[in-house]
Amino acid sequence: YTDAGVPCSTCHPVPSALNDGTHYDGTVDVVLGGDAGLGGVTPAYEPVGQTCTVYCHGPTVGGGTATAPAWTDTLGPACSLCHGQPPPSPHPPNSSCQSCHASVVGAGPVIVAPALHIDGSLQFN
Repeated sequence: YTDAGVPCSTCHPVPSALNDGTHYDGTVDVVLGGDAGLGGVTPAYEPVGQTCTVYCHGPTVGGGTATAPAWTDTLGPACSLCHGQPPPSPHPPNSSCQSCHASVVGAGPVIVAPALHIDGSLQFN
């Protein structure tokens, strides 16, 4: 999700080195927190499929096609992966994001303010 301006540390701690703590012990230890639980979501990691349930996946933001992406997926930066483009109703059927969300999205669309993107708040101007 770094393509969307969201660093890994937004949702879980990032080890400082390969041999840091339990990082390199043969078990995937993912402790979700931070923004992962925004919108009332109970964050969870499913180790077999290597998928996670967090704020930006699934029903919270609506209309996305990658509701349970695996960490090994190469999804790219398409907006419609996490939310509809445009999102489903009651959002108006306008796909020119920057016309209403210019503080976050520029033409293209391109994320112009990564700190405001996927922060649990709707920026509307």
